[in-house]
Amino acid sequence: MGETPGTDVGQETESRVARRPRGNLATPSSVEGPSKKARSRTHETAFPISLGTSFRIITSSQHLNKIDAVLRSREIFLGRLTKFFELRGLVLKTPVLECRKVDLHSLHHAVARQGGYCKVSEQNKWVEVAKELHYKDIEPMALALQEHYKKLYSHM
Repeated sequence: MGETPGTDVGQETESRVARRPRGNLATPSSVEGPSKKARSRTHETAFPISLGTSFRIITSSQHLNKIDAVLRSREIFLGRLTKFFELRGLVLKTPVLECRKVDLHSLHHAVARQGGYCKVSEQNKWVEVAKELHYKDIEPMALALQEHYKKLYSHM
């Protein structure tokens, strides 16, 4: 094929690679050094090809245990509420507003943060509750939330 007699194919490949120009990667000044806080999360990564620059990958921890705790809390709340209704011979029906089920756990906690049902009703804070639950059409949703909340807790 076009090989020189007496040369090894591996040597020929190495010489071609050695003749190739090597490019330097320019790194922006913002990437040069991580902050002291980020250094604790920084890991050096070795690449199989040497590019003449070291790369750092900054990792962040996702607090999955906090997410699990919220989900567990929501499940426990809904389980207890369902059991309460069952013990009284009733069926818990989750209301639907704006084409989505009302999150009863979030509704309960939003009302509790505003001071409870009586205080929210007296001071007419149902609009704030509707905003906290991210409803779009706030005025009618505030009234509907009040009615559903009253209906849910009238059995207690």
